Amino acid sequence: MPTAWKIKVIIWRGKPELWAIWERFNDWEPEQFDEYYFKMTSEKGCPFDCGLCPEHLRKPCFIVMEATNKCNLNCPVCFANANMKSYTYEPDIEILDEMYKHILKYEIGDNPQSTDLDINALIGYCRNSMSLPAIKLSGGEPTIRDDLPDIVYLGKKKEVSILF
Repeated sequence: MPTAWKIKVIIWRGKPELWAIWERFNDWEPEQFDEYYFKMTSEKGCPFDCGLCPEHLRKPCFIVMEATNKCNLNCPVCFANANMKSYTYEPDIEILDEMYKHILKYEIGDNPQSTDLDINALIGYCRNSMSLPAIKLSGGEPTIRDDLPDIVYLGKKKEVSILF
């Protein structure tokens, strides 16, 4: 018979106030991000003020985009708590398209022209100035969505690599 173990894991070594900011990013509400993007200050300098920092314009190697919280499995070790939530999160195709657009917007950072650019101009700007990060569709289990080909097509139209 298996024995239950107690395990302690450090999940954050940074400042407590930065944990609160990170926690806010768990829900997709891009407007919450605006006040923090490129606005954190560095008090002591490297390597003491790690985190969001105007001195290090970090770019992600990939971005996780939640497509659903539904899943066709019931794994006891699910880190996403899929099937355990009292609500269903499954944004429609228009919301997912907005999510792709926000990702592109944040990839160009605080470019003053970014608010005026249409999506094709955003793609061109990103392609010419940097590589776009891959987007990992996550959840739950995104492959159970009937409209998954449409979701992937939206990303491909914006020249984004899609991971599963």
